[in-house]
Amino acid sequence: MTRLALLRRLFAMLSVLAVICSASATLALCSGTYYIPPGDIVRILTHPHLGSLGSDRDPALSWISQEARIVREIRLPRVVLAALVGACLSLAGAAFQGMLRNPLADPYIVGTSSGAAFGTALGIVLGLSSGFDSTWYAAPLFSFGGAALAMVFVFLLSRVNGRLPTDTFLLAGVVVGSFLWAFVSFLMAISQNRMREIVYWLMGDLSLANWPMVTLILPYFVIGAVALCLLSHRLNLLAVG
Repeated sequence: MTRLALLRRLFAMLSVLAVICSASATLALCSGTYYIPPGDIVRILTHPHLGSLGSDRDPALSWISQEARIVREIRLPRVVLAALVGACLSLAGAAFQGMLRNPLADPYIVGTSSGAAFGTALGIVLGLSSGFDSTWYAAPLFSFGGAALAMVFVFLLSRVNGRLPTDTFLLAGVVVGSFLWAFVSFLMAISQNRMREIVYWLMGDLSLANWPMVTLILPYFVIGAVALCLLSHRLNLLAVG
């Protein structure tokens, strides 16, 4: 297959994915307790004055002013945050697959997701973290610490005579992940009234998402994406062998 054919195939695939992503975002902005038609969504996103205090004084715009607040302050942050989280997960998965030369490698297989879940559950049970509404956003810090600790254990278990075989690394990730998930289940069992918070976090709850949370995760996404792009050549070399 020629380079031009590859570029055409890549462009077609990205176009289809862009359409699917746009349709999903539009559906998320329209759906909810109060349905908002797609036409009103477009009008709200393309007219900055809608939802301002001035529009509240105009009876003709009061109805759409309330809709504008629902879209911009409640639904749109959830959609943007969900897109950023999905992008971070896809970047992490692509990096793991390139580094380990295995299409099965992802944050769930190698144990990082289990470590993140354990760190968050531990923080919630100890009362040191209260999810997205925490003043200092402690839950993501506990999550990152748990993921890093899981990776340390995976590296220590998978080293064989100073080398790091891919198959051994993946198997160690599965073992460590299963072990940590058992601890997560134990923490949920003793968490009593905090179990709901743990379950919502593990399910990826975005009900409390707002714009400050988007600005919190955006720098990490940009830094990670730029770093992986700069290292893409080395990752491709690792994929070769």
